[in-house]
Amino acid sequence: MIEQMSPITRRIVAVGLVILVVLLAGQFLLLPIGEAIADQHDDLSALRSRRARLVATARRLMPDSSTMPPGLAVAATDPASAGKRLQALLSGSAATAGVTLTQGVALPVAGSSRILGINLVATGTEAGLSSFASLVEHGSPVIRFQHWRMTMSDAPTTMHFEGFAVAAWQPKA
Repeated sequence: MIEQMSPITRRIVAVGLVILVVLLAGQFLLLPIGEAIADQHDDLSALRSRRARLVATARRLMPDSSTMPPGLAVAATDPASAGKRLQALLSGSAATAGVTLTQGVALPVAGSSRILGINLVATGTEAGLSSFASLVEHGSPVIRFQHWRMTMSDAPTTMHFEGFAVAAWQPKA
């Protein structure tokens, strides 16, 4: 059948087939990729919005350390030493509760030079992790978990505690 067509007709059919292949590739390859990118962009926007709300909540909930009575804020000469003191307080509470603690570096929370925040992960039994959270939240100086979650690990009696702890610091008098 193709042999009976003129050369121009063959070229037109070939160009039509190429266009058809390009359109099908766009429909089955490019369109899903574009939708996935759009979904990822929406997820990123939602996460940015959630982070902004959390930062605003942290500013609203944590008082400025200059208004706190002595003893309620971490006393230190500078933010770096306040961060080390906060890490030591968290490590001490973890040791008392019998849990293993992995923590990041304490850094000032966005929008406040006198509030430190630190990401941490603790591993232990449910009772140990509950004791750790209680020791941290009820101890002095005031340390609060801005957000946290507790999940089961692969071992049947072990759990993970992930959270973000915040505390005010003030210069030593």
